[in-house]
Amino acid sequence: GKSYDEMDDPYRANSYSLAGTTKILDGETHAETLSPTDGNIKFLMAEELGDYVENVTHHESHSYMAETYTSLFDQSAERSAELSAVLDHTESTTEFAQDTNTNRAFYQASRIIKARNELESERDVFYISLGSFDHHTNLPAGLTSKLSEMDDALGAFVAEMKAQGMW
Repeated sequence: GKSYDEMDDPYRANSYSLAGTTKILDGETHAETLSPTDGNIKFLMAEELGDYVENVTHHESHSYMAETYTSLFDQSAERSAELSAVLDHTESTTEFAQDTNTNRAFYQASRIIKARNELESERDVFYISLGSFDHHTNLPAGLTSKLSEMDDALGAFVAEMKAQGMW
């Protein structure tokens, strides 16, 4: 990876959601939406459709809406390909259990953090959600289960951050 001195934008920050689209990550730059199970959600059939996509998106338009759409589409497809290429060879040092979306989401976040130099990112924001706390019955057992799930995921994440020297 590049050192901060070699980066085009050494103070770049990215945002990633591992819990679907969310309003909290709306901003000037687009947040990446990742799958807790699969990581980067790839543009399917990019190779097969690449020429068609380029044909549709390379024309200039007098419509600001069309120009904005094609520009964002190009950026998104390019970013997706870049992220996939990096994550394909990035693994965590710590073994994360893969039994819950919470564990899987923290695993994916740890891989992105590990690849921060390659992704040329100084600091990132991750949105991870753990729901289903609305326990009308069986509150003690339900709450214990949810807190245990979060504790397991955070424990593995902290261990990985320490292994990466990021803690």
